[in-house]
Amino acid sequence: MRYIRKIGKTKKILTRFILTSRRSTGNLDDIIEGIFERYKLILAKDPPFDVESNIPHVDNVRAFSIANRSERPNTVYLYADGNLVEGSPFASYSATHKWLGLKTTSNTCNRYIDTNRLYKNKYIISSRPLDSESKG
Repeated sequence: MRYIRKIGKTKKILTRFILTSRRSTGNLDDIIEGIFERYKLILAKDPPFDVESNIPHVDNVRAFSIANRSERPNTVYLYADGNLVEGSPFASYSATHKWLGLKTTSNTCNRYIDTNRLYKNKYIISSRPLDSESKG
């Protein structure tokens, strides 16, 4: 009974949010039902770690990321003015960041890799060697 009351209250909150935050072209009840269906799918999944084990969240996340780490290295090709820079290809994002003078934990490679956007109007960051047509 308490669960049903919460669903009713949640539907009211969602309705107010949907009506005030965006224009909806669909049926409001269908939109809310879709949200609840996605929510149920999320709750049906097994959690990636045991939340009742009293292990700090940071430790759980660290163990999870180590267990699910990719087996292939993140080879990064760094080009300046269309030419491969000295030391490239790099074996990791961290090594690339270090060469660029950034913190090794920077997200620059994640943002620029394979986008063909210039970093600092000079560098192209790629996961594959560039052929002569794509260099410009």
